Amino acid sequence: WPIYAGGKIRAANKAAVVNQQDVNEISRQKQGELMSELVERYFGVSLANQVVNVRQAVYKGLQQHLDDAVKLEQEGLISRADVLHARVFHAQASRELSKAIQQKEIVGNALNATMSVGDTIKIEAISNLFYIDSIEPEAYFQSMSASKNPMLGQIASKKKLAGQAYHAERSAYLPAVMLQGTYDIVNKDLSTYIPDWEVGIGLKWTLFDGTSRFAKVKAASLVMKQAEEYGMKAEDDISAMISKLYRELTISHDQLLELEHARTFAEEYLRARETEFNQEMTNSTEVIDARLALAQVNTERLQAMYNYDVTLARLLEYAGIPADFSSYATRADAKTERYE
Repeated sequence: WPIYAGGKIRAANKAAVVNQQDVNEISRQKQGELMSELVERYFGVSLANQVVNVRQAVYKGLQQHLDDAVKLEQEGLISRADVLHARVFHAQASRELSKAIQQKEIVGNALNATMSVGDTIKIEAISNLFYIDSIEPEAYFQSMSASKNPMLGQIASKKKLAGQAYHAERSAYLPAVMLQGTYDIVNKDLSTYIPDWEVGIGLKWTLFDGTSRFAKVKAASLVMKQAEEYGMKAEDDISAMISKLYRELTISHDQLLELEHARTFAEEYLRARETEFNQEMTNSTEVIDARLALAQVNTERLQAMYNYDVTLARLLEYAGIPADFSSYATRADAKTERYE
């Protein structure tokens, strides 16, 4: 029974605790990665649903415009070229709608893979894309990452393990003390001069082994320094990533504000062109261009909102608080958008 080994036993016990902490941090990292993947694919389905609705609105609008153009041609109010122009873009709208429906199926299959369900189960995204006008400053996420980022937690564990390995190697310079003892429960056919029990203490102390111990301690010391330098680099990389994601989040929010104004103008422009067309004051081309411009603004706005949600999920992942995403999505000031 070893009772002292120069600190090697204590170092081994501490290393076992640190290894358990490292496993927990790895589990947290995987959970954060899965959370970001789930957000990306779930809101990808929500985005695809909304894009299909936008394309359906464009198709129906161009269908109505084509019907009106045919009637006006029959009455001799517009030329054949205007009708052909309407037919070309009506066919294009049909292709875009079909493409959007197929894309919806693709992202739906990706979500099924993340949720580990079969193709026979169809998951519907009931939560809308959202954005928030005001969230915590960048410094908040930086401070969260310093204490809760699982990658930094793993690096901290590696630094502790390197330190314990260094102490274990240094213990080779110290003696090892152990207890030993025996007790005969059954003493049959043995000499009566053999005692029933004995106890003893032993000591082992290597005084010289060349340079083996020195080389091992030196190597362990270099591993400690390497872990320290790697930790500093990882802190800088994660800090830079959080800054990058926070800026991307701000860019997506600014785009949403700009697109909100652009959508108002596009809707008004479309109403004006449709009125002028029905009053024979403009041609078919301008009406179609106005409708496609509105569809483009709506699609860009949905894409910006999707980028905002995915970026927010990744920001929370690097901050070490991925589970907080649901609280952001359900905040009272969260703005959603849905096209029916």
